[in-house]
Amino acid sequence: MKFHQILKRLHFSMLIILIIHLFTFVLIGFGLNGWLVYVWKVETYLSGILLFFISIKKHKRIAFYTSFYILAPIGIFLARLADGILAGLIGSLLLAFLVPPTYVLADKNYQIRREFTGFLGGCCSYTIKENKLWLFEKTVAEFRSVHEPTEISKLEVVKNIYAVIHYKPEGKKDSTLVLLNQ
Repeated sequence: MKFHQILKRLHFSMLIILIIHLFTFVLIGFGLNGWLVYVWKVETYLSGILLFFISIKKHKRIAFYTSFYILAPIGIFLARLADGILAGLIGSLLLAFLVPPTYVLADKNYQIRREFTGFLGGCCSYTIKENKLWLFEKTVAEFRSVHEPTEISKLEVVKNIYAVIHYKPEGKKDSTLVLLNQ
């Protein structure tokens, strides 16, 4: 087999795995570990760029598909030159797939992550993920808070029913109670 064919099969198999992960994660809230998915996204993106440069000379349909991987950063750059809301919308749309998971705090089996809401999104959307084995995770709760991620000091899960998020005291103690989906 030629390198081009191997790379194409690898690229599309990773893309299919990412699409299956997306559907299972959206529909049932269960998916692969966040960093593993991020690494697969980056590898898929890089293999798409490499496929573009390999197939551009042959003028095949694959060159048209893989041109997205080259044109997306150019589109973000041009939108940034235009400034304003257009840059935020286009940048958020195209970069949402390549933003790594942002871990805020971790417990034994649970993690709090800050969600990417785009460049124009509001502050402080969080999800609580439950680790399943080492490879999988499940979204058990989503919440919004007025507190920044650096202000979260402790996550306490009580009997897998609810979670208490404690914040660093600025004057008086503060906490948030979140019910877990089971």
